[in-house]
Amino acid sequence: ERKAEQKKKKKEDADPDGELLAKTEDPMGDATKFVNLLAEHAGGLLQTQTLSMDVFMRKGRLLKALAALKRAAKIAPSDPLLHRSVVRFLLKVADSRAAAPAPVVQVLDSELAASAEWGLPGLSGPPADYNKKWIAQHASGSVKHAAAAAEALSLLSGGKDADAAVDLILKESVAGPKLIELTAIYHWVKASGCSAAKLAVFVEKARAHWPLATAFQ
Repeated sequence: ERKAEQKKKKKEDADPDGELLAKTEDPMGDATKFVNLLAEHAGGLLQTQTLSMDVFMRKGRLLKALAALKRAAKIAPSDPLLHRSVVRFLLKVADSRAAAPAPVVQVLDSELAASAEWGLPGLSGPPADYNKKWIAQHASGSVKHAAAAAEALSLLSGGKDADAAVDLILKESVAGPKLIELTAIYHWVKASGCSAAKLAVFVEKARAHWPLATAFQ
């Protein structure tokens, strides 16, 4: 009985709601530690590399983000999760070019020009052109890929092409993804700024395939 009590005490979480963790004074520093730990123990996961890209882009460490991008390209070059990260990276590079040190820009330009060698051809051109080619190659036949292309199109247009972006999704069947994946797409469509009519079409399709789900309101 005493051992059971001691074991119970050891299992008690001093911060069950994560409040202390959320109060960090250095969120990006802690995030960097987290992604470094992930890279050490789960570097083969695409999510690890895309998360690393996001953290390093937020920190302005473009070469670190590029390194994560190259690792991600070896894992799953056509994955929709990676496509979102690629477009965000290309936009970040374009926005940072004027303020970035010349050697950094030189390395970025050299690596992006040779992107076909590490699995993602076409990264040296305009991000919009890259997205168009990706749509032609991957968006048809998969609502998850179409959703990634739609998010990229909306991002590239500053949210001005919301209806056109959602149309990419509406062309595809919703039968492929899991409920949690389709729910994520629904939340993006809802927040995209598209017309109520476009949202209604998506909701109708989703409810038809998942009639018992309560997620599509």
